[in-house]
Amino acid sequence: MPGLRGRAWRAAISIVLIWPITVVLSGCTEHATRLYKEGRLYVVNNACPHSREEPRWVTVEWEGESILVDPNMDEDGEPTGVGAVLITPASLPGGTEIDFVFNFRFVGEIRSRRLSEVLPSGQKAIIDGDITIDIYSLRWDPSRGLIIDCTARVISGKFDGIHPYPELQ
Repeated sequence: MPGLRGRAWRAAISIVLIWPITVVLSGCTEHATRLYKEGRLYVVNNACPHSREEPRWVTVEWEGESILVDPNMDEDGEPTGVGAVLITPASLPGGTEIDFVFNFRFVGEIRSRRLSEVLPSGQKAIIDGDITIDIYSLRWDPSRGLIIDCTARVISGKFDGIHPYPELQ
């Protein structure tokens, strides 16, 4: 029986060495250890305040509906009290990747941006509990009456705060 014992050891060693390599190479470990919590989606409009000449708003296109998000900051950079607007009244499953189109007024015309295209490189909006999308202008300049294009960032939880513009510091 010495030959049988040697073969059993070789089989055991092969399993111990080859199985982990196979799992890693096949990609089976990706997201396997991550459990996401269900949550709701909020959007806060920190782009630019309303002006005397025209309203400045953001709309979010979600499931065929256009949801208006009023400004959360006034001309002095102070909160208006609007806060984050609930986009999904029902919780979404954890791990749901969020992407939508938002619209804003840019120098007299309406512009559209896709969330996935304006998030920082490599960042995704994924439901892991409640999340807020902070839509903000590239530069704070309400005196000129312009929104200087918009971008966004993802914040965990419900965020009612204002955007930390360097111009307001």
